[in-house]
Order: sequence, then C-alpha cells, then structure tokens
Amino acid sequence: MRLLVADTEKVVTGLGTEGEGGIRVLVLHKEAFVRESMAAGLEKAGGFVARPCPMDLRQAVELARDWSAEVALVAIAPGVHLLTSRLLGEYPRLRILGLADKRDLGLAPHLLELGFAGLISFSADIAAITSAVRAVASGYVVLTPNLPAGAADAPDKNARSLSSLTPDGLTPRQMQIVGLATQGLTDAEIARVLGISGSSVRAQIKSILKKTGARTRAHMVVLRVRGSVGG
Repeated sequence: MRLLVADTEKVVTGLGTEGEGGIRVLVLHKEAFVRESMAAGLEKAGGFVARPCPMDLRQAVELARDWSAEVALVAIAPGVHLLTSRLLGEYPRLRILGLADKRDLGLAPHLLELGFAGLISFSADIAAITSAVRAVASGYVVLTPNLPAGAADAPDKNARSLSSLTPDGLTPRQMQIVGLATQGLTDAEIARVLGISGSSVRAQIKSILKKTGARTRAHMVVLRVRGSVGG
C-alpha cells in the first residue's frame, strides 16, 4: 500500500495521470450548492472533469456507469457504506476519497476497510483536495493529518460512531459479504474473493441473519435490495 498524508499547508503536486480532458471525478454530497461548488472548484483548478451528484444510489451508479468516473469524492453520511459498496461492486477500479467532518475523522480505519482509498477533512482548502484526488487517482491511500492524537480512542461527544453509518450493526467484512451475495455469488465464490474460508463465510452469514432479522440467506439478499440491510 502506498500511503500519502494529505497536508493542507504543504500540498503534494504533480501526481495523477490526466487523460484527455483530465481526471474524471464524481462529487457526491447531499447539498446541491456544496457539490456543485466543489465540482466547479476542481475544474477551475485544472486537470479535472468533475460532475456533481446527489447522495442517491441509483443516480450515482448510473452516472458512474455512463461517464466512466475514475475518482468519487464522497461526503461521509449515514448510508455511505451502502452507496460505496454498490459503486465498488459495479466499478472495482473506482477510487473513493471520503470528505469528513471533524466528528468523522476517527472512522478512517473503518472506511479503509469499506474500500475507501482515503479520507480528507472537509475543511481542507481546494488545493489540498485537488492534490488528494490526484494522489488517489495515482493509486495512493490518502489520510488527513488533522486527526488529533488519541481522537480515535477518545472521540468528542459529537463524534459519529460507525453504528450511525451502519445502523444494523454489521461489520465492514459482513457488509462486503452481503454486497457480494447480492451480486449472486455463492458462499464458495465469496470466500475466494475475500481470501477467507467457506466456513468463515457461513459463520458471518449466520451472524448477519441474527443482526438483521433475515430468515434465510435469500431473505437477506431481498432485504439488501430493498435497502433494509446495510442501509
């Protein structure tokens, strides 16, 4: 893993191979003004073609498919694990960079397990964000340096917990398994993809059924499609 710490004062430049028109970036945020402003800022910086997109699963998947996005800049919010899991399931080469509020910075280890390629503070200036996007597009893992020492162990009272992003209590591994099962993979195929044993997959599915109230593996998949599992 290539690790790059994104510094808002010492911006890393010269990273990211830009194809014709620049690096294609999806900007996902619930507020239209925020996503549109950030997309405009990326394009103004040069070397990017950016498209704003709501935090909507269907729209994000369709736009990523039709537009062949390279990087998704995604605001951390409840349900983001379902959105990113679906995007990565459809487009495994897509690189996802999270935009985090202060309360979300301690979630970095969990977000990396979910498949994120990095996390940067939402308060970073546009120069730092553009550098982080270039680095992520080049294959680096980018982490903000703004996380106070010990914050992950002693979050402040306003910190968001992983359970707020995954209200059904599934672990990142269990969310991966649900996502792969929804794509039609068998237990043996899931085990090969994740590099674990078939018995581990079955044990995880048993735990998932208990946590979500699903009656069977097939019921688990139906609930996932409806957005009741991992949503």
